[in-house]
Amino acid sequence: MSGQDDLMNNDVSDVIYGSSDEDNNAAVGGKRKFHFRKSILPTKTIGFQSSTPKARRIVASNPTTNKELDFVNNNNNNNRGQQADAETQETQSFDMEAHLMKERLENNTKLIENLVKEMRSMRVRVEKLEAENASLRSTTTRKKPKVVVRDSTRSHVRNCYRELEEKHNLGFKLDHRVSGPANADFVNRLKQDVLGLDPTIKDDEMNEQIRIYFNSKKYYQPTESDKKANRRKERKKGKLAYRIETLADKVKSTPEDQKAKIRNVLTFDFMSSEESDDETGEFRVRPLRWRSDKCDNIFASLDKRYIKSLSAQAKRQRGKRVMGVFSCRPAPKEVPDEDSWAIRKV
Repeated sequence: MSGQDDLMNNDVSDVIYGSSDEDNNAAVGGKRKFHFRKSILPTKTIGFQSSTPKARRIVASNPTTNKELDFVNNNNNNNRGQQADAETQETQSFDMEAHLMKERLENNTKLIENLVKEMRSMRVRVEKLEAENASLRSTTTRKKPKVVVRDSTRSHVRNCYRELEEKHNLGFKLDHRVSGPANADFVNRLKQDVLGLDPTIKDDEMNEQIRIYFNSKKYYQPTESDKKANRRKERKKGKLAYRIETLADKVKSTPEDQKAKIRNVLTFDFMSSEESDDETGEFRVRPLRWRSDKCDNIFASLDKRYIKSLSAQAKRQRGKRVMGVFSCRPAPKEVPDEDSWAIRKV
C-alpha cells in the first residue's frame, strides 16, 4: 500500500477511531476503543461539517461516503416533510375541531336563549293564571246552605201530586229535567195546589222538595216489600178518607161540637194498619193498643155506616176484615189536650 493510502487510512482511522494518545491509552486488551468525535458528526443535511480540513478531504474523496450522506440528507428531508405534513394535518384537525366546538357553542347558546325565552313566557302565563284564579276565588260565592224541608211540605207536595195524577192524569215527564220547559206547566200547577194548603212555604223549600220528589219518581225502583208497604199506606189513606166522608155525610144526630172533636182525631196517626193474607184473601186489622175504647167504638160505628152504604159488588171487592195482633206502633208524641180522650189512660 502506498504512502498516500496509508495516510488516507491513518486519517480515516483518526476520524473513526481517533488518533490521540488519550484514545490509544483508553484501549482495552490491546484493542482500540470505538467512538466518534463530536466535532465531525453531521449537524446539517448537506453533509459532515468538520472543523478540520483533513476530514473534509476524506469525505470529498470517498464516493461511498457521499452516497451515504445523500441518503441521509434525503431521509432527513423526507422525515422533515412528513413531520411538516403531520404538523399541517394536526393543525388542520385542530382548526376543524375548534370550528366544530365553536358551532356547538353557538348552537348551545341559541338553545339556552330560546329556553330562557320560553321560561319567561311560561312564567308570564303562570302569573296570569294565578291572577285569574285569585279573581275567581274572590268572586265565587260560598256554597249555599242546605235547604231545610219540613215534613208538612213533603206531605203536601206528595198528596197534591197524587191528586193531580189520579184525578187529572197529570205528572212529571221523567225524560226531561224537572226545571226544563217540558215540566214547567205541571210544576207551576203543583206549586199552586201546595200553596193553597200552606201559603207559608217559601220558594227555595218548595223547589227543593219538588226536585227531591222528581228524583224519587225517576230513579227509585221499589222492591216487593216496598210495594206491600205502599199498599198498606194506601189502605190506611182510603180508610181515613171514607171515615171523614161518613162523619160529614152519614152522621146526622151527633152535635157539631162532638163531630169537630171526632174530626180532630181522624188523622193518619190514629188509623190502624191492615195486612193482606195472600192465601185467604182476607185483611188482618192490627188494632192500636194505645187508642181508647171510646175512640175504637166511634171508628167502628163509622165503618159500619160506610159498609152499609156500599153496593153488593163494592162489598165483595172490598174484602173481608178480621182482627189480628196488636200493632207495635207507638202513640203520637204531641197530642192536644182536647184530643186526649182518644188516648188510653195508663
